[in-house]
Amino acid sequence: MEIAVMSKLFANEDYASAFREGLKAFLENHGYKLDNIYNGDETSLFWKHFPTKTFVCRNETEAPGRKASKDRVTIQVCSNASGTHKIPLTFVGKSERPRCLKNVYVNCVQGTKKSWMDCNVFTDWYKNVFIPSVKKRNPDPEAK
Repeated sequence: MEIAVMSKLFANEDYASAFREGLKAFLENHGYKLDNIYNGDETSLFWKHFPTKTFVCRNETEAPGRKASKDRVTIQVCSNASGTHKIPLTFVGKSERPRCLKNVYVNCVQGTKKSWMDCNVFTDWYKNVFIPSVKKRNPDPEAK
């Protein structure tokens, strides 16, 4: 029983390998370049959250008088498949330009009340950050 449960947690390597080879063949057959294929994703960073593990005594797992902080930012990352073009990071938080990011090269946007990436924030990022950055790098609209 334990082995069956564990096998569900791992990816099917044969399927992943077949998919990778099929995608590679598709891209080569249609003339797509890895420089023009982009992948983006978002992740959350709870930047004031206490660690869950520590090297102190077992009875000192919590700081006395403190609640778990849920202050967070959402970070949007994006790059092309060859790794030669990285879109500037986008931080979605409560303030439009946090002081801690004053001299850091990122695109900060004012997010939702809980600092989540929503449809409006993503559309704004896509139109005002992603498209201009890709056009600046590759001005030829006919390139695959």
